[in-house]
Amino acid sequence: MRALLAISALLLAGLVMTVAILARGTTLPWLTDRLAAEASEALGREVRIASAPYIKLGGLLQLRLRDVQIANSAWAGEEPLAVIGEADVVLQTGSLFSDGPLVFERIRIDGLHLRLARNEQGHSNLPQPSLSAEVADPDRDGAPGLPFLLRDLALRDLVIEQNNQALDKQLDLRIVSLRQQENSAGRLTLDARGSLQGESWSLSGSNSGLQSLIEGEGLKGDAEAQLADLSLTFEYRLASIRRLEDLVLNARLTGTPPERVAALTPLLSPTEPLAIDVAVSDINPGIGIEAVIDLGDSELRISGSADDPGSGDGLNLSIDVDVASLDRLARALHFGATTDTALTVDGTLRRRGRRLELDDFVIRAGEHRIEGRIILPRMPGTTDARARLNASGPDFGFYQRLLERPVAINAPTRVPPASMRG
Repeated sequence: MRALLAISALLLAGLVMTVAILARGTTLPWLTDRLAAEASEALGREVRIASAPYIKLGGLLQLRLRDVQIANSAWAGEEPLAVIGEADVVLQTGSLFSDGPLVFERIRIDGLHLRLARNEQGHSNLPQPSLSAEVADPDRDGAPGLPFLLRDLALRDLVIEQNNQALDKQLDLRIVSLRQQENSAGRLTLDARGSLQGESWSLSGSNSGLQSLIEGEGLKGDAEAQLADLSLTFEYRLASIRRLEDLVLNARLTGTPPERVAALTPLLSPTEPLAIDVAVSDINPGIGIEAVIDLGDSELRISGSADDPGSGDGLNLSIDVDVASLDRLARALHFGATTDTALTVDGTLRRRGRRLELDDFVIRAGEHRIEGRIILPRMPGTTDARARLNASGPDFGFYQRLLERPVAINAPTRVPPASMRG
């Protein structure tokens, strides 16, 4: 009996000492290899942690990691996929045991170099975790469904590089500093600066406080950004995230893209100014949508409404596309080079329940023309699908060349109106 009491006293004393040490904060060298092994298994990629993690436990749980490396794919080179200088995370311990979102008091990352790559076969060098996580129901218990909230975020010296071998494109994004914090009025403010393709950018804005985000009520925010000659303004207001009450969202991007930024896609040109305007508003029920994307010689206009934007139900959208150069659009969509002709698309997209309809659409590419109607009674899926098409043009092989398929017919064609079922 005395031996049992002595063992219990020793265990209790050890537990108290452990809790006291963790409450004051300590490094745990024995945990380094275990964390690296667990991370390596989860990512399917070797993870190295050179310095022992620091842990502090109390009302706030703090974890600090230093000198972390994640290995790259063999084909992507010998340099690591990611190198993290220091990451410091502080979490409200109680939020781990609540039904609400995780509440992070602070996340700080000092020094991060991420090397992204995509080879000529289209494979990415990002890890493919073999995790079977359950998808959470965003509407359970009436919660807004936000997975986490962040009060204070500080990033410094982040470099993100991407090398797309298939497209021969290189992206260079740098974040010199980024800071989100809660001000004296309880709002979350954001200030950031860095560079994209060697051109300086800046971003500033503010958002509702944490309480509004937790409750999903009284949300509002605004932001301004600048990249060389490009200017972005953004604002939104939302009375309730559950009912999309009094929703107002406006975004506008104008200016001329810098040469190295324009080189990322054939749709942009350093000599052609662009203008993108998006407006979303509450029309009860649902939302109204107005969008104009003008890229100089290409323009997309979308106008209509959605009864339930969360599920995509109740769509009724008018879509108009005008493209001066089909060749530029085809190369941007990775179809390859094609005839340099004008393209226009007009039609209406509707959805009610699982029924999806593309009505009265007309596609014109030079002298080629396709018009008709497509109905998918069950979306997703093509069971009982119906299509009525009328196609004509001087050279049917035009479509095959556009889609990079062997040319079989090189003669004028005309397909009369017909109905097809799938």
